[in-house]
Amino acid sequence: QYESLLAKGVDPAELAAQLSRAGGPVLDQVDSEGGVTVKPVAGFVVKTVEDSSGQKVFINLVSSKFVEKPHFKSLPDMEEDAQGIRVPLSIGPPVEDFDKKNQVCLTYDVIVNPETITECENEAEFRHLVCELCISAVGQKYNFKLSPKYKLPKMKYKGTAVQYQRVKMKKDSDIQEVD
Repeated sequence: QYESLLAKGVDPAELAAQLSRAGGPVLDQVDSEGGVTVKPVAGFVVKTVEDSSGQKVFINLVSSKFVEKPHFKSLPDMEEDAQGIRVPLSIGPPVEDFDKKNQVCLTYDVIVNPETITECENEAEFRHLVCELCISAVGQKYNFKLSPKYKLPKMKYKGTAVQYQRVKMKKDSDIQEVD
């Protein structure tokens, strides 16, 4: 319900204040269901199009410390000692916006760990991998195909303001709440 209110454009600061007073989610604190409401930090934008309609899609890569860091993981189905990199992410709901030509476009906020953004800034090959991962993940979550071709506009965020999101915490996560 929280995500649907945010998607409808309810003022996130007011909603957070109301929820806090009502005993609901509090920003950056783990709730009883193991989730955290976060306001991510803008990182960079990936621009692509939806394959069938040609509609522009902007993927905002944003970051929060509440998303796990990228890490290597063994691949049991591959040859001995093979490892792949795992880049945890959380995908927000679609938000309608307008492009430079005042045409309707969609934006999606994808939250990653701040180390992912830093590594993307420093390593072009890693950035390409993350962009492809986000394009694939957004398409898979919302059941449509995005073009694998993309551009990186010179902006940190597409939209009016970074959206609040609720992130599920992994049970055996390295992230711990600190008082």
